Amino acid sequence: MSSNDNGWYDTKCTLFKMYTFLLTFVYRDSCQKGWRLISIMTSWFECSEKFRPYLVKYLQTIATNRDLPNNAVAKMCLLNLRKTLRFGGRTNVPSAQELLALTEGRVSKRQRVMLPGGNPVIINVKPTTITMDLIEEVCLQLGIEKQIEMEEYALFYIIERERQFCQMGSDEYIFDVTTDLQNRQESFSLLFQRLSWFFPIKFDAPESYIELMFQQTLPDYFDGFLVITDNSYLEPEHANLIGKLAALKFKSDDKVHMPTGQEIRELLPRNVLKTHELGPSQWINMVHDHLQVISRLSPTQCKIEFLEILSHWRLFGSTFFRIQQATEPSLYGQQCLLAVNKEGVYFLHHETNSPVVRYNMSDILSTRRGRSEGGKNYLEIKCGNLMMQKIVRLETDLCSLCALMIMDGMTHYVAYEL
Repeated sequence: MSSNDNGWYDTKCTLFKMYTFLLTFVYRDSCQKGWRLISIMTSWFECSEKFRPYLVKYLQTIATNRDLPNNAVAKMCLLNLRKTLRFGGRTNVPSAQELLALTEGRVSKRQRVMLPGGNPVIINVKPTTITMDLIEEVCLQLGIEKQIEMEEYALFYIIERERQFCQMGSDEYIFDVTTDLQNRQESFSLLFQRLSWFFPIKFDAPESYIELMFQQTLPDYFDGFLVITDNSYLEPEHANLIGKLAALKFKSDDKVHMPTGQEIRELLPRNVLKTHELGPSQWINMVHDHLQVISRLSPTQCKIEFLEILSHWRLFGSTFFRIQQATEPSLYGQQCLLAVNKEGVYFLHHETNSPVVRYNMSDILSTRRGRSEGGKNYLEIKCGNLMMQKIVRLETDLCSLCALMIMDGMTHYVAYEL
């Protein structure tokens, strides 16, 4: 903000200070509107360092004295100012609806946030609510109380027309993002989900937490990303576990009938259907047998046992990226799947998901994004140590998210593993 802006703001605040005391007991309506204007300005504008202590002292004086009129709105103005000084003021001009609500004294809006699986939560959002505030609010509803665990979660906005999936910065103002999307007349939704899995699942957590973990795990499981096969061969013990998982998933939906062959096909991971060890009738018999064993379990107990089984699998807790091409010698010129988790980075065979190359987080030095002459996005991963290094370049449509996940893993390793 320019010095002229600060001078303009300081002048206005000085006027507010004089008139507030003069009008408090005579013109209550005018005073109330003046305070609402101050609340708007403290949400959008900073003030000069010279004027700041006087403004803070003035707001604190009223905010800490319950006997004074406008005590509550002074508290809000003080919080707005502190948030603005810490993160910078709001960047977008308020929408007509937001401005009308603020001038009428309505300081929060009920914002719908979707969880994995399509379940919504409603959060009260204020003009100075940032992404991390909203994430913290949802986490508390889920029984997640430690700040360090909350950092594993993220908020995304999804533009429905383009199916564009964008992560919101932790210090972005919610209304800045939503106002911009509304001005562009975009239909959008906000999505909350777990981004990294360094901390284990808490199986004694509230049912809403278990539901979120369960629903977020299902897409990767049914896409076959978590199942490792050996040239389309499935070990008998692994096949039995998958049969049990199918039974648990079926029972988690609180269904009482025995599943049909078609229903069982929909309960199996995509790559398991390509194996040749078990025929349809064998899968049906296996799932029916497991359903008899778990018949007394509740839907929530089925979800917990489902997660307990998957949590011991090597690729559980990974974020997966389809790689069009990588310069890793053993994969040169081939498509593959990249899995990033707390252990490191895995290059997986595109058909079997078996790890071809693995780099531990301790082996990764840095990442760099770029664009080739042909216009393709790529990510370079520098691996090794101070004496010997190598660079692996890979092409993917999700370079930014891939780099973010690797950097999160490196940060976690440095902070908690060394």
